[in-house]
Amino acid sequence: MAEPVSLALQVGAALPEIIKFLLDRADKILDRGKGNDDQREQMLADMPSPPERMELEELCGDLRPALDLAPNEVVGNDILAHQADRLRKALEKIYAQHIVFPGEVYPQNKTMLTMDIDVKDVEHNLTGIRIHAVRNEVDQQVRIRADNIRGSLMGIDIDKLE
Repeated sequence: MAEPVSLALQVGAALPEIIKFLLDRADKILDRGKGNDDQREQMLADMPSPPERMELEELCGDLRPALDLAPNEVVGNDILAHQADRLRKALEKIYAQHIVFPGEVYPQNKTMLTMDIDVKDVEHNLTGIRIHAVRNEVDQQVRIRADNIRGSLMGIDIDKLE
């Protein structure tokens, strides 16, 4: 499958609307835990970790001034397009799915699995997630920190891809 092409290379005139959309999604996630939680958003997105929350806040802060610009100042602005792409990637991690805009060349229907394993000792075999079957392609990101391993340690074990 072709690698995704960055937002910066594809969006053209749609960039102002894409920025509004991404900031709206990020704001809904950042509002969680402040008493005005969106129930639908809770089902769709994981709660961001403290570092993810900080990253979202920083990316939103960088991108929010674009809302005050005229569309012709936003369209073709490579810096804003790259910032929007970074925000999209941060949101994709939290939503555990790709965010694809119309007409965009980007992998679709891919399962994204992200896992952090932090253990002191592993004496036998340890698997973080065991999945019987997945119906489409899988992107995996596994971070493992272990002090002492005397067996095997596997982040994600998938029996079969359908």
